[in-house]
Amino acid sequence: MAFLGGMFARESGRHALWGLAFAAYFGLVISVGRDTAEPLAEACMLGGLLAYRRNRPLLATVAFTVGAITRETILLAPAAIAVTRLVAMARRRARPGLADLTWLVPACAYGLVELAVHFVVRGEFPLLANGGRNLAVPFTAMIDALTYDIRHINTAHLSPIDISLLELGLLSSQIWTSTFGDGRSLIEPYLMALVLLLATPRQYMSWRYLGPITACVVPALLVVARRRILYM
Repeated sequence: MAFLGGMFARESGRHALWGLAFAAYFGLVISVGRDTAEPLAEACMLGGLLAYRRNRPLLATVAFTVGAITRETILLAPAAIAVTRLVAMARRRARPGLADLTWLVPACAYGLVELAVHFVVRGEFPLLANGGRNLAVPFTAMIDALTYDIRHINTAHLSPIDISLLELGLLSSQIWTSTFGDGRSLIEPYLMALVLLLATPRQYMSWRYLGPITACVVPALLVVARRRILYM
């Protein structure tokens, strides 16, 4: 992930050491410690994005497909490509071609995995089962969690209840109320934010613009670090 991140940085005219930021997400510590799928899947996603940007659709297709059957949440990248391609074709600015394999093949591969699990392993579709735990109507889980948090707020020190107030508004109740993942679920937004940040022209990278972002990020990182110390 750091190597691929360095390639993103170099393509944007920045030092390759910026790539270390891609592997610096705190949730990856849990991924490595518990041997979960995030590092491999995210490396595939980054590799697929790089290949797509370099007009190598077949390589991007392979990377996205491996990533999709490793951890389905990386399908957000092929889904974004699908939207841009379909809109371009609707406006007659593009024609169907090899570039469309980058989103069709991963989607089909993931569909085949769903079918295999349905008929061989569990007798149900994992997407439907996981969707009930991981997806929610926007903001409903946040409102429920805020109501619970306000009733159980701890004034002595920051607890997991307090920390959940820092989570995003569209997360499900499983993520809002569970401490198992320790942020692993948010790895894709983090990586995509880094890609966009590196692609931002330098004139917009001054402290005039980054200062407010840093003012929000640093306290959040301190809270996370304190939590890891308290609940190791």
